[in-house]
Amino acid sequence: MVADPRARPAAEPRPSPSSFVRQASSAPPRLDPVLESRELKPGAVIGDFELVKRIGVGGMGAVWEARQRSLQRRVALKLIRPEQIDAHTIELFEREARAGGKLNHPGIVGVHAAGESDGTHYIAQELIEGGHDLGSAIAALREGEAIPSDYYREVAGFAAQLADALQAAHDAGVIHRDIKPQNVLIDAEGRPKISDFGLARLVEEQSLTGRYGMLGSVFYMSPEQAAAKSIGVDHRADVFSLGVVLYEMLTLRRPFEGDTEQQVLERILHEDPPSPARVRSRVPQDLAVICLKAIEKRRDQRYATMRDLAEDLRRFVAHEPILARPAGWARRAQKWTLRHPTASACIGLGVVSMVVISWLLMQTLRAKEEAEQRASEVLRLSGVKRLRDLEARAERLWPALPSNAAALEAWLADADALASDLPQHRASLERLRAQAAGSGADGEPAFADDEQAWWHETLRDLVASLARFLDPDPWVGTRANVARRLESARTIRRRTIDDFAREWDEARFFLAESATYGRIDLAPQTGLVPIGPDPDSGLWEFWHVESGVRPERDEENGRLRPAADGGLVLVLLPGGAFRMGAQRIDPARPNHDPGAQLDETVHEVTLAPFFLSKFEMTQAQWRALTHENPSFFGPGRVAAEEAPLCPVEQVTWEECQAVLARGGLALPTEAQWEYAARGGTTTPWWTGADPQELRTAANLADASYLRGNRDAFAAEPWDDGCSAPAPVGSFAANPFGLHDVVGNVWEWCADGYAPYERTVREGDGLRSPLNAAALQERVYRGGGFATRAAAARSAFRVRFLADSRDNDLGVRPARPIDRE
Repeated sequence: MVADPRARPAAEPRPSPSSFVRQASSAPPRLDPVLESRELKPGAVIGDFELVKRIGVGGMGAVWEARQRSLQRRVALKLIRPEQIDAHTIELFEREARAGGKLNHPGIVGVHAAGESDGTHYIAQELIEGGHDLGSAIAALREGEAIPSDYYREVAGFAAQLADALQAAHDAGVIHRDIKPQNVLIDAEGRPKISDFGLARLVEEQSLTGRYGMLGSVFYMSPEQAAAKSIGVDHRADVFSLGVVLYEMLTLRRPFEGDTEQQVLERILHEDPPSPARVRSRVPQDLAVICLKAIEKRRDQRYATMRDLAEDLRRFVAHEPILARPAGWARRAQKWTLRHPTASACIGLGVVSMVVISWLLMQTLRAKEEAEQRASEVLRLSGVKRLRDLEARAERLWPALPSNAAALEAWLADADALASDLPQHRASLERLRAQAAGSGADGEPAFADDEQAWWHETLRDLVASLARFLDPDPWVGTRANVARRLESARTIRRRTIDDFAREWDEARFFLAESATYGRIDLAPQTGLVPIGPDPDSGLWEFWHVESGVRPERDEENGRLRPAADGGLVLVLLPGGAFRMGAQRIDPARPNHDPGAQLDETVHEVTLAPFFLSKFEMTQAQWRALTHENPSFFGPGRVAAEEAPLCPVEQVTWEECQAVLARGGLALPTEAQWEYAARGGTTTPWWTGADPQELRTAANLADASYLRGNRDAFAAEPWDDGCSAPAPVGSFAANPFGLHDVVGNVWEWCADGYAPYERTVREGDGLRSPLNAAALQERVYRGGGFATRAAAARSAFRVRFLADSRDNDLGVRPARPIDRE
């Protein structure tokens, strides 16, 4: 077998995914000062587990990092302290093991094993590397000086992940019943993991509450738990508890406090906490509304499921209207009545007659006011929806070609119609501000009415979004970007075909006479300009105009010189049949490769001619299409003059699909990639069967990589001078004139992972996966600077989730031939 093809460089640690997680990472573990039994020391053996180090202690026991000897894996071993062992504790422990064993979700700490050894009861769980609990993170934030600007959206996404995990538990028949920050672990990547299912209720088992009294953490209990109504505790108790955790993340204080446990329980049962937006004025109103719905005292008023809660949180993150609504005056009155039944009855008798009279007098006036208010609300919500629809349509209106010109013009007309409402929205916003009861510490208006505050938040966001939408900078404002696209669509044919008629005539004449190309009649390709054949391969090359300036040839050898601002160079590859894959059985047969894998079965594929980039896409070319550079090895980590020429990396398959479409480009299929990488050869690499021949042809893991990456453990026995991605074109080209098809960075392909016996699409060889789930895994090829030669063979296949990114994973664009 081949050594790990995904070996990573030991570059600087990547930044934590959120400021929320950075607080968790900096906070010390919260441990209670409980002494352990003296027998529990590093090196002690409990069953199949050898203790390594203690990582936490609590009232019931301790958690150790341990090594499971039979499987050679590291686990978190949870142990009961000997003095705590009794029937109740053992039942809690066994219940946690059973509950965890029923669950398999990335957001839940996995349970590997449970048992007893020499009187010591244990549970072996997934070890959370670099983990901290949410309680530590909140404590660190509470002690900090300021809340980061993007904090609240991060909290919403974080809470949505928790809701997803709890929905999985509920689907499996497990109700946690003890959701609190200390039971939420955060791994090194910032992902939450729910732990401690000791109080969980398994729907097919008897509840613990009935036998042992009220259980759980009092500050996070649902009203039904606080009332000790064991029969009435269902999955909505977890919804309430998660809502309390969300409240604490938003405000950095718990919604129900008290000097005694009884005071806390009374407040849970009978008092509503203030809106998070009143506690901290920067809390977005929509997020406050979501939180308050989750902690409604009546279960039927809460979110019905964790899935509903997660979906509303994601609507907030995506700037979409949420489904929850703030409590209106009727609901607030109902709550007050339930909390004060005697007073409400007395007041009701005194005001009922006045209400009837007032209702008759005010009916006409109220109808008029409500009609005006509803019209204004409809306009606001309509503006939000129209804006979201226009943004979504804009993403689909690529590439900027004449075929899209009419659609771009229609889009601009709709955008201008939406923009005409902006003055009215601004005037409405000013009227709402004038109705505010005062202002908060940040200068924002403070409303006494939650519904009015919600509308203010919606309108304020709409006005701000419209202002960005109309920004004259095309890299900021969507309207300006679409206008720029329309101008390009109107002129691209002139700029690439009419102005280069002589070059197109020459290219068409040559290709029509070329046996290599099968004497094809190539129509002029909008967006491309012919720049002649490569002096070594003889294959014709074309400049992609929208990605940079025209590449120049070296005056001495005629080869193209990559330039920092140069556009993509697309090589026109001839079509034909080739043998794809590799076999290790018969050296006399084609595609023999001693390193061949089981999924590389040799088979024949026929391809039509297509364009493929001569070089991997550079950081400068990616920036030309996006105005962004996601690369890890960008400016600051490599020389300033080299960074634009280094391949773009840290790009997902999904991002590549979207960005390449802007330039009328696409990802190559797996068949197209291997055909191009082989360059007409049938050996393991285009250089031959000996990896030593890759010295000058590939940037792979070698002596330089070992020196620059302290975690690397194996490399090739040569030195190419590179410990990171090299500028494109630094190594020799293959017979088709393509550089870096071996090494430098891995390259995404269009295909979902599928066995080779699956049929391929005629023309480009796209392979259909077995099912929709397989589409989540996309193929990438060619190896990278951190890869050894064996994993960079022409036939070697690797798959990765489509939303994955890495600092040795990039892209080589392709383009089909336009048939005009």
